[in-house]
Amino acid sequence: MDSDRFDRLARTVAAMETRRGVIRHMTRVLLGSWVGFRLTPHPSATHAQDLPLPPLARAACGRQLYDTDGKPFRGVPIEAHPDFFPALDAIDQCAVTHGVEVEATGSLRDPNVPVRGAIVDPAEYSNHHAGHAIDTNVWYMNSAGDMQRCASSCMDGNNRPQAVTDFIRCVKAAGLRWGGNFRNPKSDPVHFDDGLNLSDPNAFRRKVADMGDSVECSACDPCNLETALCEDICTTGTCNTKSGVCEETTDPCDPSDTGVGQCR
Repeated sequence: MDSDRFDRLARTVAAMETRRGVIRHMTRVLLGSWVGFRLTPHPSATHAQDLPLPPLARAACGRQLYDTDGKPFRGVPIEAHPDFFPALDAIDQCAVTHGVEVEATGSLRDPNVPVRGAIVDPAEYSNHHAGHAIDTNVWYMNSAGDMQRCASSCMDGNNRPQAVTDFIRCVKAAGLRWGGNFRNPKSDPVHFDDGLNLSDPNAFRRKVADMGDSVECSACDPCNLETALCEDICTTGTCNTKSGVCEETTDPCDPSDTGVGQCR
């Protein structure tokens, strides 16, 4: 079925008020295609081609790379939901304030993929699954003036460097949770999140689903970071998401059908 016929079919179905009407019309379409002729359309769909198309659902684009250019971050790229970007900005500011660097070791995580080399057993309802968490090591300047890594045992230890302690306190003061305070089942000192799974479980579940369905938006429907949805910016026509180019909308009716009242 070509795109024009699909659009007309979508309009027809949208115009119907009952499931029975939809079933009857779809049966006519399928039988008509099979035997090679068009049966009489359902009365409620006679002028369906004149109805506006129902709005298309916008694609989710919650899976985004956090821009670390010019910031005190190192390590793996940070993938997160745009709603977690302000938390990452707060981590950035705390690192600058206390003269440390943040080494990202993990961020967005697929709930169906096992975690390799985990410090603690991954939580079933982890904020990593919603793009609202990050795991890090912290690099600080030692007494010799060299940058030195503070990993899990260092971050959770009694001899934690003062700069790292100050950084952690700063991040907590910004409203984030530090895994070093977790006790169920045990502490996770490399972990920071905003507690979304506890503060708003419905939003957490929705974002987990959105991250799994996330797409890469095109040039003509870029990702709106406030809504985490691809947003068509074409002022005329529609966005061709494959080419990323706005295209003029064409009339699906063939001029030769004038007077017949039917679109092909």
